[in-house]
Order: sequence, then structure tokens, then C-alpha cells
Amino acid sequence: MLRESLLQDGSGLSVVLQKEKGRNHTRTKRRLHIPVDGVKGLHELLELWETARDEAWLNDAPTRTSGTAGTASYWRLPWESGKHIKASEANVWIGGALQHVGCVPPEGGHYSAHSTRKGAATCARAVGVTMEKVCYFGGWSQLSSAVLAYIDPTAVADNDMTYYFGWLAPGWKSALQDSVE
Repeated sequence: MLRESLLQDGSGLSVVLQKEKGRNHTRTKRRLHIPVDGVKGLHELLELWETARDEAWLNDAPTRTSGTAGTASYWRLPWESGKHIKASEANVWIGGALQHVGCVPPEGGHYSAHSTRKGAATCARAVGVTMEKVCYFGGWSQLSSAVLAYIDPTAVADNDMTYYFGWLAPGWKSALQDSVE
């Protein structure tokens, strides 16, 4: 994702998808919007990331040769090579991050970067998000049944699922209002 793809303003956070796997790229770019009160702390967390990333690039400046910036990427750090992160690299990264917070996969299973897609779709559906929104945010065609292979229909909604995906569900504003009162 490019830095210019992430837009923050008073209404929330928008991600403009510049390129998507398997999609006709002459179409209008999809814009995913998360309202400012959708996921509490998201804005602050992204600010922390941006500060750490920018510091890493500044501190690395003397070791880089001219013309090798890479700073257009939102996620990329100076020591990472290549234009895109490979799936195998993303799997190592997410495995390390999950291990760091004490999250281990179920016996016989494993977590990969692709697990985030399955997990997000499952959590969203568990908290009542419509299939239309799950497909839109997950990049699935509205007419495809492929999304069904990603959703665990036995998942039971919990507080964490609601925290991250509840804002997508119908009536989330009124539920948010009720919890404040």
C-alpha cells in the first residue's frame, strides 16, 4: 500500500485500493472507509506506526545509496527489499507477531497472513455484518460463493469481534450510543 492510499480526516480513515489481485484495473478504485469512531485507537496506532517507520527511514539514510528510497510504501521499512512483500515473508511476520502476543494456532493448524482474511470475514459475519459488506471489504465478487469457504459459520461473536468489526454491522451507531449512556 502506498502512503498516498491512506487518507485520514475528521470523518475517519479511508484506504483507496490502487491495485487489486484479479480485478480489472481500469475500473474505479475502491475506497474503504472506517468512521473515526469505528475502531477506537486505530488512528493513534497508525500515528505510532508512521512515527516509527519515518524514524527508521531517517536513521537509515546514511547507509542508503541515492535512488533507493522506498518511502512511498506505507508499510515498508528500509531493510526490506523488493517492491512487494512476498506471501512467505508476510507469513513469517504474522507468525512472529502472534507468537510475541502469546497466540498459538490450534493443534494441527497454522496461522498465515491469509488467515487474517479468513478471520476478518468470520468475525464480521459473526457480529452481523451483511454478506454484501463482507464481500466488498474482503474484495470478493458480490456474485461469487468463494467467500463462503472463508467464513466459519460456527463462530460465536465476542467482545473482540465486536470491537474490530461491529462498526460494519447494521445499527452500530445506536449500539454505540447505548453503551455510552
